[in-house]
Amino acid sequence: MNAVSRLTAKELNLAARTVFAEAATEGLNGQMAVAQTMYDQLHHNIIGADGSGFGKTLEEVIKNAYTTPTNQDIRGSSCLEAVIRVFLEGQRIFTDHYVYFFMSDRGSSYWRNYWDTHYVNMGKLKNHTFWGVAIPDDEKTQPFARYVASVDDPDGWTFVYEEAGS
Repeated sequence: MNAVSRLTAKELNLAARTVFAEAATEGLNGQMAVAQTMYDQLHHNIIGADGSGFGKTLEEVIKNAYTTPTNQDIRGSSCLEAVIRVFLEGQRIFTDHYVYFFMSDRGSSYWRNYWDTHYVNMGKLKNHTFWGVAIPDDEKTQPFARYVASVDDPDGWTFVYEEAGS
């Protein structure tokens, strides 16, 4: 990612789907409202209420997430922070083929079995384990990046990130 990169509407959709998926899985009272608030705030700070953009980069948002509460772009946002970190890493590491990221606190035997030997541990962020599956170039059928959140993993909540190759 370069310094002038911005979140697009599709990437904001990724953030929204992910926080909603986690909220639904966690089953915590008020989490859907919290998720909507975080999404709205992210949209306001990156894109701007009118879509013109406030000139903030992803890097600036992440940096501000670690500052004092009065100066945060994302408040109470460990989930969104993880989403942005995954997005940045995905853009940095995988640029010319699809990749799927699965995040689960306990890892996921369901998805490991599903993807068999193609299912690779990509490392950890905080309490989440990242699993990745690279899809061959000849399977690139989507003209744009598409993001899907899945919550049917019996081992815990799962996040699926699909990136169209450049």
